[in-house]
Amino acid sequence: MPPGRRPRRSELVGYRVRVDLLHTRPAVWRRLELASDLMLSEVHAVLQAAFGWEDYHLHRFALGPSVWDRASELYLCPFDVDQGEEEGLDAREVRLD
Repeated sequence: MPPGRRPRRSELVGYRVRVDLLHTRPAVWRRLELASDLMLSEVHAVLQAAFGWEDYHLHRFALGPSVWDRASELYLCPFDVDQGEEEGLDAREVRLD
């Protein structure tokens, strides 16, 4: 298991998270209830629906300071994986917990 990640939970739990869009006035945010067994690719689909987006842009999740910080572990969208990106894990294979 990569550093920073924890083992999967043995029991399903729910997470209540607040997602804020940076640099918006007025503030734009959503409060979401997410199951711990969602794959990161499924979290992406939830975010798309919550904000009314239609999946027009690439995305990337990271564990660490930010997706731009070299110390962060990256979780790649299917496009990145299909293009041969090797600096990260496929988000379809990583659970939220």
